[in-house]
Amino acid sequence: MVVLWQGFLAVTGTLVGVVTASVYFLQELLLYHPNMPGREYDELPSNYRLPFEDIEIITDDNVKLHAWLITQSSLDATKNASTLLYFHGNAGNISHRLTDVRNFHNLVKCNILMVSYRGYGRSEGKPSERGLTLDAEAALKVAQKHPSIDSSKVFLFGRSIGGAVAISLASKAANSVRGIIVENTFLSINHMIDSAIPILKVFKMLNRNRWDNLAKVKDTHLPILFLTVSEGPTRKPVF
Repeated sequence: MVVLWQGFLAVTGTLVGVVTASVYFLQELLLYHPNMPGREYDELPSNYRLPFEDIEIITDDNVKLHAWLITQSSLDATKNASTLLYFHGNAGNISHRLTDVRNFHNLVKCNILMVSYRGYGRSEGKPSERGLTLDAEAALKVAQKHPSIDSSKVFLFGRSIGGAVAISLASKAANSVRGIIVENTFLSINHMIDSAIPILKVFKMLNRNRWDNLAKVKDTHLPILFLTVSEGPTRKPVF
């Protein structure tokens, strides 16, 4: 009986260890999905008759990113327009957001700088909270220095995890941004675990990708527009 009990404890301990290690070391694979539906660009802005420029961005940790700067039809219109830094969700890449961007471009008459995070699309590297934060900071520097952009008219837009990226950037660079639009973004990853995946609550202490938007938004003294549905399959209402 003692031998059986010892065997049970050994197996249980091994399983707990394997699950714990998996949650810690593979959490980026659970959160970031650059291969869903794929890393290849399905379309280009030209498919939507959007004037654009391919942009190469080098981050502070020397990761090469790919971005598109979608401009207005003339140089004067581009310089006079506001510019939206567009941060997409946790799956796919910038080519999968061109329908949305076309609406911003045609209806709002703004420029859009959209960047594929590290590990997404044509960008190098692997995604993480720290990495995406550096990506956003590098994209903002491009918007500030680009000769066709009025750096005093830069706004941030983020959907889902892109909203977390936008909030994180705004909390550090409020003087460089005019306002933020956040769509369907969570309070924090730990809060989302509590509400959507409660079975993982015991592993929250291992979480490296916290994206604590509730804490950061309190330090963001900028106009913010929050857009959300009342409820979704993986999220509860936010803010």
